[in-house]
Amino acid sequence: MPRKKATSKADSKKPARRASAKKTPVKELNQTHGKQEYKAITLDQVWGDDGSSKYKTLDEEEYTQDLNEMSRTDLHAHASKVGLIPVENADQLKKRLINEFRST
Repeated sequence: MPRKKATSKADSKKPARRASAKKTPVKELNQTHGKQEYKAITLDQVWGDDGSSKYKTLDEEEYTQDLNEMSRTDLHAHASKVGLIPVENADQLKKRLINEFRST
């Protein structure tokens, strides 16, 4: 067991520290962390999709051809992903999707 160090009276009379620098309260301190402030809303955004590729093409004819190849279930899922409310009529839904494609 190590011995305790004996203190003398001279050690206990150390000069007090200077109070030249005032301490800043913790609430006023700012700290940078280097992270990008971004809140993901959908799972696609969590996985890295920023919404720029929701149509997968910039050509209207190619997009129309893709819509014609989709089943009604696929059309509903695609409309939800794009941000439209899916309707039962497939032709009307395709027209809405094409109009939405043109507007973006």
